[in-house]
Amino acid sequence: ADETEKAVCHYMTELNNHELLYAGYPLSFGGDVWSWLKERATLVRLYTNTTGADWTSSVGWAGNTDHCTWEGVTCSTDFQVTELALAENNLVGAYPTDLNSLPLLASVSTSKNNMVGLIPYDLWIRSSGQQGLNSHGDSQNCPNILDTTTGTYLDGCCDTVEVSTS
Repeated sequence: ADETEKAVCHYMTELNNHELLYAGYPLSFGGDVWSWLKERATLVRLYTNTTGADWTSSVGWAGNTDHCTWEGVTCSTDFQVTELALAENNLVGAYPTDLNSLPLLASVSTSKNNMVGLIPYDLWIRSSGQQGLNSHGDSQNCPNILDTTTGTYLDGCCDTVEVSTS
């Protein structure tokens, strides 16, 4: 974990990693720069902790362009992350614990990857608590209860549960 934080810190402190800031503070930026930077750190941590260099597709990730243009990332008009579409992308490692720091996140799809651990409780509450988060994950990450009579997962943490094969 310490190595990850060092890598994230190094990435975030290198001006060349943030095209938006090349010419100084972007007065014409349509969002909150501080929020944008915090969300960027969360995404870089996700990339680092799930072996992003080995993802099936990681166009733009941990590069210098606006993270709203990174593959699988969708943002609002004020540059806040609203969706992460990372299904079937070879994410390997622990399920991210800080996705709840993306306040406008409305959809997260991480199914058919190789992440371990459960979706964190604070994110689970946003999904199952009618707070507008749609989550799609693997059975190894979603604590939904399996109805053995029907073979389907009951409502719970994830809106859609894929049966884990790993």
